[in-house]
Formats: sequence, C-alpha cells, structure tokens
Amino acid sequence: GEAASSAPADQVAKLTPPSGAPAPSFSGGSMLPGVAIEEAARAAAASRGGGSGGEGGDNGLNRGRGNQAQGQLEVLSDTMGVDFGPYLARVVQSVKQNWYNLIPEVARAPIMKKGKVTIEFAITKNGSVAGLRLAGTSGDVALDRAAYGGITGANPFQPLPNEFGGQYLALRFYFYYNYGPNELH
Repeated sequence: GEAASSAPADQVAKLTPPSGAPAPSFSGGSMLPGVAIEEAARAAAASRGGGSGGEGGDNGLNRGRGNQAQGQLEVLSDTMGVDFGPYLARVVQSVKQNWYNLIPEVARAPIMKKGKVTIEFAITKNGSVAGLRLAGTSGDVALDRAAYGGITGANPFQPLPNEFGGQYLALRFYFYYNYGPNELH
C-alpha cells in the first residue's frame, strides 16, 4: 500500500528487536542460540514503515536474557528507495536456521564461549551469494565456521526484488555468541 511506498530510503538498516518484543518460549530453559536473529527479522518487518511500527528501537536489545547467540545485519549498499524489510526478514530467517544448526558445542552450556563474528557479502540479482568474506574473526575457528556456514548454507537466497535496479545488495552480518545486551556493538 501507500505506507510502504512512503518509507524513507535508508542507506543503512539495522535489524534489532524492539524493547517490548516477547521472549519466545522453548522447553529446556534459557533462550536457544540464534533465536534473537529471528526476533530481529520480525522487528525489521514490523518497523519498515519509517520507524512508526517500532517500540523503542535498539534500546533494551534482548534485555534480561542470558547466554545466547544473536545476530545483527547492516545494509551496505544503496537500496535505491526499495523497501527491503520483507526480503531481509526472509534472508535473516534462512541464515539463522542454518547458523543455529552449526553452532558448536563450545558456544552452548556449560562452556558458553563468547565471540563476535563479522561477515560481509553481496546477494546478486538472482539471489546468489558473492564476495563472501570474514570481516572480523571471533578468534575461534569453530565459531567463525558456524557463522560462515549460516550464510553459505542459505545460498542461494530468493532473487532480489524486481523493483530494485541495482545488480547486488551488499550486507554485513554480525554474529554474537553469549554477549550481554550492553555489549552488542
């Protein structure tokens, strides 16, 4: 409708869950690794109308929840006014599912190894991943490999939206293992 077409053409989009996001419940206690990235996708889809749909932006990101894996995403290329919210929600969901399946034992209880991995890549018009590179290592090969595999396992993604005139969409993913809410940057 008209609300989506009037959204600002943000050069950089961060996927962060609103402070009021309900915690999904899983049997077994604490939130499972990778769930926060799914919440981020839902929040991005909810707030794509220029910020009016959000409930507090990135304040209180996963407030009060302990050890877990989380992810954030930045769009590095010009979106040319195209609303990528729904598309990126699907990308994040696919990466999250693949990443979750690869998270190593050292990042799970009882060890709960901490680490941050930054990966940059582009999605081409047909949905293929190009230029995949590790932009920031966690210092642990197992954590890096799981994050990398989250993206390669999701390749190819759906083709970019038809209304997007560019040849690719450049992205930067942040994968956080066992970081507290105040440490995410």
